[in-house]
Amino acid sequence: MPRLGSPLTDRQLWEVAERWAKDARVSARHGGSPEAIYLAAGLALECALKAIAMRRDGLATFPARRDRRDFYSHDLRKLIGLAGVKADIDAAKGGGVPVADHWMIALNWRIEKRYGLGMDDDEARSMLECVVEPHTGLFGWLASRFRTIA
Repeated sequence: MPRLGSPLTDRQLWEVAERWAKDARVSARHGGSPEAIYLAAGLALECALKAIAMRRDGLATFPARRDRRDFYSHDLRKLIGLAGVKADIDAAKGGGVPVADHWMIALNWRIEKRYGLGMDDDEARSMLECVVEPHTGLFGWLASRFRTIA
């Protein structure tokens, strides 16, 4: 990993996304708070979408805010557009593919909820499952897209 403060490559940002996904799983397995599970699962998606956008746009490193403000959003809806995966999600709708259903859950994620106490356990568990479920989770779905971008 680069030194603190040095720009991340798309691959390094993908590794950050993988760590957030792992943190979500570990936190859930070891009785972590719903807020920690929810935050980690959402940040895994956020970082994954940004890594895909970087790769798709041919960016060598994470852009400065003055150059690409769109990369500084935490809004998953905006990041889906930035990453260019909206058409894939739309194609999955109605096809019996759980990806579209999982996105419906994930799109309710808000980073601001990290400050809330007493988050609903079901909301955190739903977010965790839709993101990191081994066979149908969004993180794996995004990983396949990340690997196929030249």
